[in-house]
Amino acid sequence: MRCFIAIDLPKEIKLQIQQLIKSISHLSHEIRWVPFENLHLTLKFLGEIDEKTINKIQQILKKVLGERTPFKISISGVGAFPNTKKPNVLWVGVAPSEELKLLFEAIDTSFVHIGFIREKRGYSPHLTIGRVKDHKNISEVIKSFNEFQGKTFGSFEVSEIYLMRSILHPQGAEYIKLISFKLT
Repeated sequence: MRCFIAIDLPKEIKLQIQQLIKSISHLSHEIRWVPFENLHLTLKFLGEIDEKTINKIQQILKKVLGERTPFKISISGVGAFPNTKKPNVLWVGVAPSEELKLLFEAIDTSFVHIGFIREKRGYSPHLTIGRVKDHKNISEVIKSFNEFQGKTFGSFEVSEIYLMRSILHPQGAEYIKLISFKLT
């Protein structure tokens, strides 16, 4: 199974992001937009894992998350990887959060014990909202997208983390929540 660890977003914030997508998506057909139900904040991508590994992941997450209390994050701003001049991924940002950074580091470090490699690039929290298929004719999209640089989409309390499964289909990925873990 192809899996990752993520934070789900409240419906209100997803609706705000969906409005952004709706306001610019008609400007180009060269971007594959993330559907409403797939919007999430990834903490760690795991890749292909088996049933035995899921049990180990569950044990580690119970321990790591059992030591954490709920915390608040704000969703704001927009950007692109590698940059907005020639983007491959369009994203909505997450305001800097020490709690989120510490949570990521605890998960990333703990997973080394069961064979996962630590993230080399550091953690850059973001919500992927679109993937650029072709850079032709996207200048209007990028111009309009950049107008959302200072926009705040909302804040919410993170009280639950999910082990998610990703099933790839020709029309895009389908995400399924496998296990939820409460922050206590």
